[in-house]
Amino acid sequence: MPRPSAVATAFIVILLTACTFQPAALTPPPVSPLSPATTAAPQGGVQSETEPGEEEAEPSATEEIAPPSEQDTDSLWEARVPQSGDLLLWYALPPQTPVDLAFNRLVDDFNAQNAYGLTVYAFNLSTPQEVLSRTLPLLGTPDVPALISLAPEQQSAYEDALLPLDDLLRSSTWGIPFEERTTWTDVFFQAGSVMPEEESGLFALPVGTDAYGLTLNMDWIARLGSYESPSDPEAFAALTCKAASRPYKIAGEASGYAFVPSLESLRAWTQVFGGNLYDADIGAYRFDQPATRQALSFLQDLYAQGCITLAENETAAQDAFREGETLLILNPVSTLHPANRWHQELSFNWQVDTLPGGTLVLAPGLRLAIPHSTPERELAAWLFLRYALGTPAQTQFAAESAWFPLQAQAAAQSGLPPRYGRLYKAALLSPSYGAVSLPPAAKTRLASTLSDVLRGASVSASLQSLQQAIGEP
Repeated sequence: MPRPSAVATAFIVILLTACTFQPAALTPPPVSPLSPATTAAPQGGVQSETEPGEEEAEPSATEEIAPPSEQDTDSLWEARVPQSGDLLLWYALPPQTPVDLAFNRLVDDFNAQNAYGLTVYAFNLSTPQEVLSRTLPLLGTPDVPALISLAPEQQSAYEDALLPLDDLLRSSTWGIPFEERTTWTDVFFQAGSVMPEEESGLFALPVGTDAYGLTLNMDWIARLGSYESPSDPEAFAALTCKAASRPYKIAGEASGYAFVPSLESLRAWTQVFGGNLYDADIGAYRFDQPATRQALSFLQDLYAQGCITLAENETAAQDAFREGETLLILNPVSTLHPANRWHQELSFNWQVDTLPGGTLVLAPGLRLAIPHSTPERELAAWLFLRYALGTPAQTQFAAESAWFPLQAQAAAQSGLPPRYGRLYKAALLSPSYGAVSLPPAAKTRLASTLSDVLRGASVSASLQSLQQAIGEP
């Protein structure tokens, strides 16, 4: 499938600009006219708190599952009929959050409305690593889940056990129309492994994605004589230093920004200064690069002036923000959703905005893949994925999660506040997610290095050491 061009991305931005983000009635997607079922499917749904091992697995076949041969993949799908019955789905999202509940709703709606007698039973395993570790032993057996979520960097671990989706996408009977696919934007795909060039094959598709921006105490900002997020590093420095000298609470602690020494923070600030921490060409992080050195030197100087402070982790930064002790933090855009607990907990006006420079840091998102099984079960699994990527389902998922959908039309119809639309446009202009997860020891080393740098350690020497320790491909 060809990747959307710059012209297509520009069209999406124009569409978003033309759309008004007014509340829209979320009507259930229509039942597909293809192969209508004779009886209603039972409800399945997301089982976030039940161990998958305690549930009945999909009906076992009498022999091991093998992927279809290369010679019949071209004609396989038009002649196939999807199986009916149960489909097992393993995914990873923060449990009981708005996005988890939104995915719950999406699954339940598919179960209630699909015309194929299918029921998806989805289990939230919380982390992508847990999905991977539970799935690998089941590959090639009848008990493998019909659908799984995976992080971009995990695809290689599955080797050839995932179904290529290209033929299904283009299928005249089961595919997604070309006109709809051209409205997708590739910034929500990981270049290389998940959204490769057509000849490499497409093995996973994103249902939606979150992103990191700045969360601001708007009441405090107004007291400082400003009404918007800092547009560049110079404005950020001026605002944070002013906040540190004028606490929000009388006799309270004050800092302009609570810096979390984490991979996400380093990705964000490298991006602010025009770089990309992850180099897809070499498949590794480039910690020792000009943009990262410039970013850390900038933050080190602000820390020395007392304008920003160090937070132990993301929770500590959020606590400081909640208590009115820091003006700005790095936080997910989905915090905007009205169901987020902050809307009840915070006693001041707050907002989410872009990073200095006008971009966001994209997160991995929720990507679904289909492990090889029987062609009939693979086709049934594809029908759920096709449903999840349709504009009606995408619109509802975005409205209930504040995650970004694949197409501007779904974002525009979500009924979320106009700021959501502005942030969606910023996401379209942001670099694609390109990263790999770090093992615990590497995360600890990274956090320690960043903390030392802010306290005055040599930026250049620290990044060179970090590159040698965990950044080599």
